[in-house]
Amino acid sequence: MKSDSTEQIRLLKEETVRIFGKSLDSPTDYDALAAEILEKTGKSISSTTLKRVFGYIKNGNAPTGATLGLLARYCGYAGWADWCSRHGAGTGTNGEAGRSRARKMSITSISAAALLIAALMVWRPWAENPTAEQPAAISEPPAFEETDGETLRYHELLKYCTDAAAVKCDSVRSRREGMTMDEYYRFAMQEYSRILDDMRDMAEQCAADAFKDNDTLRHMYSAQIFSTCREVCLPLWTEAQTEYQDSLQAMIDSIP
Repeated sequence: MKSDSTEQIRLLKEETVRIFGKSLDSPTDYDALAAEILEKTGKSISSTTLKRVFGYIKNGNAPTGATLGLLARYCGYAGWADWCSRHGAGTGTNGEAGRSRARKMSITSISAAALLIAALMVWRPWAENPTAEQPAAISEPPAFEETDGETLRYHELLKYCTDAAAVKCDSVRSRREGMTMDEYYRFAMQEYSRILDDMRDMAEQCAADAFKDNDTLRHMYSAQIFSTCREVCLPLWTEAQTEYQDSLQAMIDSIP
């Protein structure tokens, strides 16, 4: 791996942690990340490999291209080359010679550049586009009586938060018509990350209000609610990712 890719690796690791939604501080965190990568990409990676990549296990070697590609796919990109092309650097790996491969990589880079340009030109908050469909309103969180038990509170909050997550994701899907594939892909990836951030905050706030006198319950139920909300949102990521990859692969396959 060339030294000019060091910054790209650092950024990719930061993005991976952000998408995962929690810091990687314990062995169980790496097990959970490995499971989530498998769920999202269909490709397995060992928790030991992840520990080496993120420095939990000391290792002087740079991550392999395959590992970086898998992390990039987890973060919503077509692969390591796609990540680097969108972040202004080469892959830092030695590719095979051949004009056909070069043309294919050129197409991939052009497509990635087009996505970046589209991101800068097209996306604006809904408030700046009066003709865009506005996100559906989210109702107020449930209110509880002092006599309401722990289980009731949890299930009411879980339903409230997962319903809110579904509404937010459907609002993104409602924007698909009228967008090109590239435009919608970038938009969906951006909104998916934003929705996860919103749902994490919502879960934490709801749990804090409902279990204000018990920090253990507050942390436990907040994590469980957010985990379920993330499962509700995952199809949004998968749909956009699959459409983008299929379109990009078709473009590459059409090259003689």
